Order: sequence, then C-alpha cells, then structure tokens
Amino acid sequence: MQLKPEVKALLEAFANNPVPPLEQLPLEEARKGFSQSAKQMSRAEKQAKTEDRKITGFNGEIKIRIYNPAETGESKLPAIVYYHGGGWVIGNIETHDALCHTLSNEAECIVVSVDYSLAT
Repeated sequence: MQLKPEVKALLEAFANNPVPPLEQLPLEEARKGFSQSAKQMSRAEKQAKTEDRKITGFNGEIKIRIYNPAETGESKLPAIVYYHGGGWVIGNIETHDALCHTLSNEAECIVVSVDYSLAT
C-alpha cells in the first residue's frame, strides 16, 4: 500500500526538521510550535458555516465555535461537542479549526468546538 502524497510530504517534513519533540520543549515554545504546525494544515475544501459564541462556565466565559455543514438540506442535524487534542496543555479552537470544518461537512452534523483553558 502506498502513502498518500500529503502524508508522505508530512512525514518527510518531520524527518527533515531538527526540532525536538513537543514534550521536550518549554511550555510556551511547545504551544507556539503546535500553533505554527496547525497553520500549515490545509483547510477543508468546503467551509462549514461558523459562529463564535461565549458561554458561561465555572471560571468565567468559555469560547465556543459552532460549525454547520456547508451543504445539507436537513433542518435538524445531529451534533458533536468537540474538545481539541493537546493533553490539556497545548492547542485551541484555532489549531483544530480545519479538522472541525471537515468533520462537520463529512459527517453532515453540527460541531461545537470548545476552547477550554489550558494547564499552566
């Protein structure tokens, strides 16, 4: 089985990059590196409609982003609440934006992405 060209290019970029793994970097440097790598991810071909909101949580306001699929004739759709990866240490709504666009469109569902506070 052959790798997709995009996956092959990503693996080659990792192999040619002399940067240490994220877990070996200082926290702020790891967060910056993770954000920069997320910006290099391609956007979904079809953009889901998005709406940013704030909801009240235990420690104040929490930012959420709601994704509605680009093309659907349905008025009632299933929903997924999405908490981004990063082990509660790195990542945010922006680093997982492309993934949430794709998830919303491909699954034809509403995605509610939560921008929780990170550990310090």
